[in-house]
This record gives sequence, C-alpha cells and structure tokens, in this order.
Amino acid sequence: MLKALSERQTLPVSDLVVTSRSPFVLAAGLLLFLQGCSLLHPIDKIGEDSQSRLEHLLLKEQLSNVEESEATVPKQASATYNFLLGEFAFKNENFSEAQSLFEVALKYDESDGISIHQRLLDLYLLAGNLDKSLDIVKVLLAEVNDEQKPELLLTQSQLLSALDKKKDAQVVLEPLLEVLAQTEPTSKNQSAKSEGELAQDLPVDISLEQRQLRILEANRGLASFLLSGLYAEDNKSLLARQILESFVSAHPKSVLGHYYLALVCERLGDMICAENKLQTALSLRPGVEFMLIDQARLCVLQEKPEKATAIVGQVLAFNPKSVAARRMLLALRDIGFLSTREVLASNPDVFANQFGWAKVTMDLALLEIEQQQMLRAERNLHILKIFNPNDWQVAYYLASVYAAQGKTKTSIEKLKQIPSQSEYFEESRALAAYLLQTQERYEEAVALLEEVRKEKEDGNEELLALIVNLQRQAGDIDAAVKTLRKLIKVQPNNPRSYFLLAVLCDELDRRDEVITSLERSIEIDPNYAEALNYLGYTYAEGGEKLERALELINRALSQDPENGYFIDSLGWAYFRMGRYDDALREMLRAVGKTPNDAVILEHLGMTYMKLGDEANALLYLDKALANAPESEDEKVEERIKEALKQMEKK
Repeated sequence: MLKALSERQTLPVSDLVVTSRSPFVLAAGLLLFLQGCSLLHPIDKIGEDSQSRLEHLLLKEQLSNVEESEATVPKQASATYNFLLGEFAFKNENFSEAQSLFEVALKYDESDGISIHQRLLDLYLLAGNLDKSLDIVKVLLAEVNDEQKPELLLTQSQLLSALDKKKDAQVVLEPLLEVLAQTEPTSKNQSAKSEGELAQDLPVDISLEQRQLRILEANRGLASFLLSGLYAEDNKSLLARQILESFVSAHPKSVLGHYYLALVCERLGDMICAENKLQTALSLRPGVEFMLIDQARLCVLQEKPEKATAIVGQVLAFNPKSVAARRMLLALRDIGFLSTREVLASNPDVFANQFGWAKVTMDLALLEIEQQQMLRAERNLHILKIFNPNDWQVAYYLASVYAAQGKTKTSIEKLKQIPSQSEYFEESRALAAYLLQTQERYEEAVALLEEVRKEKEDGNEELLALIVNLQRQAGDIDAAVKTLRKLIKVQPNNPRSYFLLAVLCDELDRRDEVITSLERSIEIDPNYAEALNYLGYTYAEGGEKLERALELINRALSQDPENGYFIDSLGWAYFRMGRYDDALREMLRAVGKTPNDAVILEHLGMTYMKLGDEANALLYLDKALANAPESEDEKVEERIKEALKQMEKK
C-alpha cells in the first residue's frame, strides 16, 4: 500500500545523493550537534517570539509605575525595571535595546552590577566594541573575588591582543602565570584527567576542593598557551618553549600542551621534538583535525609528501569539506612538477606555522564547542571576529553557536553576510536554510539555496535535493517536481530520485508518471523494496496488471518480510483479484504488525464486508474511522464513511 512509503516520502538528502558527505548534511549535522549540546533555551519558533513580545509589553505595563513615580521609589526599583526589560530585549535578540537598558540599570544602581557587567561584556563584544569590552573587564576585575579574576585576566589579555597591544597582553599574563604556577600543587597525581584545557569541563559530582583545583589547572593551561603564543609571535620562541615544557611537565596528559610545544619546537628548527610532541598529542586525542593538518604540514617540511597526502586523505575521509585539507591536497598535487621548496614558497598560507594567540583562541573555541561550553566559545569567537572581520571560518562557527543558544534571528543574519567568494558560502546558506526550515519559513529557505545554485550553475546535487524537500514541505509540489527533474539530469542513475518523483507525481494525481518513474527506479535497482511495493500497490489499487502486482509486492517482501505495510499491499492485491480468503489472511497479519493504521484497518473491514461478516466489518471500519485523523491519506475518512453508509443500506 502507499502508506508503506509515507514514512519515507520526505527523503533525507543522503538518500538522494551519491556523495557520502555533503556540505549541507555537514552543516545541518553541526547545528543538530550544537543545538543538542546547548545549555540554554532551544531555537525559538515564530509563535514563541510573538509570545515573548507580548510578555515584554505586559511587563512594561506592570512596571510602568516605577518610571512614573521615580522620585518616590528606591533607585533599585528603577534598576530592576530596566534590567528585566533588558533581559526580555536580549531574549528577543534586540541587542542594541538590551545594551541601552542594561546601561540605564547600572546608572540607577551599581551595588550589584556583576551580572549586568557580564551581560554588557557579551553585548559589547557582539557589537564589535573592543574598547568598551576592555573597560567592562577592568570594572569586573574590581568587583569579583580572587577566584574569578584569572578568567577575566585571560579575557583581558585576548582583548589587548586583538587591539594589537600585545606587549600589554604579555604584561597581564606574565604575573598571572607566575601566581597560578606557584598556587598549583606540585603533585603529579593531582587529577586523573590532567587535561588542563578547559575550565568548565568538570563533573558535577566532584568536591569543591577538586573543582577549584581543576579550574586552577585549566587557567594555568590557558595562560601558558596564550603567553607562549604571544612570545612566539614576538620572536621569543625559547621563552615560549620554557613555558610549555614547564606546563607539560606538570600536566603530561595535556593535549594542547604537547601540540603547542610541537609548533614552538618547529619554529626553533627542532624537527625531531616537533614530530615527537605532535605524535604524543595525537596519541592522547586521535583524529583532531587541526592537529592532523599540522602533522601533514610537518611531513611536507621533512620531504615526506606521500605521508602528508595520506594524512590529508584521512582528514577528508572524515570531513570532505575541510578547507585546510583541501588547500593542502591541492598544493601537494604540484609536488612532482615542482620541488618541495617551490611548493612551499608558492603556498605560504598553507604551509606556514600559524602558532600565536589567535590560533590558540580559535583552537579553544573549537574545543569549547565540542565540550558544550557555548558561552565561552561565543566570547572567544567574538574576539577573533573583531580582530579579523573577514575570517569567514570564525563567522560561520560564531553563527552556529548563536543558533545553538537560540539566537536564531542573529544567526541567520550573520550567515547571510558570508560572501559568495568565501569557502564557507555553501555551508552558511545551508545552515541558514535549515534554521528557516525549523521555523517553517520554507520559501525563504528555498530562496537562500537558489542563491547558491545560481553561483554553482545548477550542478550541485546536494543543493538540488535540499530544495526539493523544502519545496515539498512548503506545499509547492509542482516546483518540487521541476527541481527534482533537474536533479535527475545530474544523477540519471539514482533510483531514489525516481522514487521521490513518483511520490510527488502521486500527490499531483499523475498516475502515468508515477508508474513510469517507479518502473525506472526498479530498473536501476531491482531490489529497491519501497519502489517495488509502491508500484505493486499502485497496480493493485488501479485493478490492473494484478499478477504483476503480486510479483512486485512479493519481491518487496523478500527484502523485508515483516513489513506490515508490504503485507497489507499483498492482501489488497488479493482483494482486487477477488481472492478474499487470501486477502483476509494477509490483512490480519498486517494489522498484527501495524495495528493503528487507518488504511490497513479499512482494508480489513472491507475484506470482512466482502466475506459477509458484518460484525467484524463494522468493528474494523469503526477502528479505522477513529484512526483516520492520524492518517496521511486525506481521502481515507471519506471512503470509510461511504462504506459504513453502504452497510446501513443493507
């Protein structure tokens, strides 16, 4: 029966496309990962936004007396009024309004300003205002306790670095690192994990003392990494090496410690140390993409292009859209035509040692995303985006983090800003289209993907497949059919494309095209069970080629013998042939497998009616009618009511 396909009619892109990992699947997959990891609210829907606006207006009305009687109420009340309105504005992604309201709240009452200052810090970063962000950090440093200061000092050093005040950043980090190193216990058995990478990657069940120790370790790690990065940029690689060796000695399981030490050793020309330390980092945490890229780069520097190519292939097998891997592979293809020295000279961006404070900040942001620390990742990415506004990798990940935190409007806006010449253009539009799809804004999603299609001259199979599904969800079946035909021109031997075309044509009542598409689908793949069943049921429903219908459905059942929908199709073919006893046997089996499907229950009721068993016919037709609202067959309720009328007449 056709219902057998209903759960598969909105085909995933991977079913329509031959390639293993499309940029669009990767983009959507990334968002799903981020959204699943988010510690905040989920992606807002349009209705929720409307509700928030209503709550905002009600709050304003309820608190309006505060402003009207400002002379007679405590200043704290006015501060609370503006703070609450600021929170609503922030939730609704009205960030400029939120910033103004928080600033007004501070004017009324600065006695408890830490939370407002923290919020303002993020808003200033979002607005790209490094100077104000730095001012807020200075204020917070005067407000917080000693335990909270190291993290703020680390942020201060990053802000100074982004403002190209790297000497000042060193001045901040040097005493901080000295204090952290002296405060940290010297026992090598401090922590089972001993990563020292991320301050918030902590189990909930550890003691307060253990938690403080882990945070201390992490802050020392971050200070070591940032300061060594600044030293490396300042041609002080020996000092950078000393800092990292000291940290790795105390924390031998620190992945980033070994990794950054490898990069510093490379800068100093100690390639043996660089190779060993990088291998240690990868043994502690295999498969980290940016580390594998550097390992491949080191292989090229050591005249081992074959090994480098194999490592890049490993990266691309996991992430075919890796920009760094694709760049390096393109450069490696020149080896053989050019000497290694010439390849290195002609591709300086690909083979340069990028170690510095910005790389450390980006690496941390990627790890923070993986560790579900979205607020920390957002802050790091904001700093990098301000430092280099044209770094589209940063822009793409920042927009992804916005989406994970429920800042959907801002995420879409930022994704649209990524230009067509960027290597993140396709991914940005795919992610924006996905976000629009979650809000049922299908036409806007299609328009974004069409923008990419024009840039790519219609040749992108993954893109066409996405557009088909979006057009179908929007109810524009004619447009979906036209787009799908373009996809079939690109992929003439993909049976799933023909299958989906049959499903769409069925929705348009184009029966001849349904049959033609299904015949082509099973011609390409004779074992495609869904297509075999769909075609068999189509013939049975039309009362034609019934022997062929039986043969097709039995072939489908040979692939999936316990499928209740396929079994129903077999029973319905027997019904159409007048073999009602055989039909009853199969219908009962189908109901046993799928007991609440309206169409299957309808078929069983109709079979009992043909056999003269009115009691069971009425029983199952009533059950079918009760389940009809859940059915995707829009005509099933009408058919059941007509059958019940016929029984009443008898």
